[in-house]
Amino acid sequence: SLIVTSTDLFTGVLDGGCHVLRGLTVSVENYGGLFGYASGASFKDLRIEEAEVESISNYAGILVGCLENGSIERCSALGNVKGGDYVGGLAGAVRNGTNMKDCYAVGSVSSGVSKFHAGGLVGDISSDTREYPKVLIKNCYAVVQIINRGKALEYSTVIDDSYYDSQIAVDGIKDSSSFTSLVKMDGK
Repeated sequence: SLIVTSTDLFTGVLDGGCHVLRGLTVSVENYGGLFGYASGASFKDLRIEEAEVESISNYAGILVGCLENGSIERCSALGNVKGGDYVGGLAGAVRNGTNMKDCYAVGSVSSGVSKFHAGGLVGDISSDTREYPKVLIKNCYAVVQIINRGKALEYSTVIDDSYYDSQIAVDGIKDSSSFTSLVKMDGK
């Protein structure tokens, strides 16, 4: 089921055409997801359901293990993700100017012994603003049970009009992160 492995770098465009991909199963050592690792890539209009993704070491997300300087728009992920570190429902990590808009994740996320970078939508968010713009997350949400949750938001993140449930802790916010509208869906 894995399209791009950790040794391959995806740099293209995936337009899902509003299709649904069901039954994705991925189990790898590192960089687990439909795409393991991507840079400068664009993902749009794809829904992934009934997914089971595991990265024994690091970087696990249903759509992508790690995305740098790319974009994800109108994508959703429903399923379960397991990994050591950098584990998220849609993406394990997004970095360096990545934009996420109109996306969501539903399911469960389990990080391993490190308990450091785990989140419902994304496991780790960071950007080196000396070279890249801030990471932007807009109009996104996550309804995800997080097992061994940790710090998900680090360094230069903008979150706007997005939602989360009370299972998700917003811990470890660092540096120049800003939230114009980050709302708990269940009011807890």
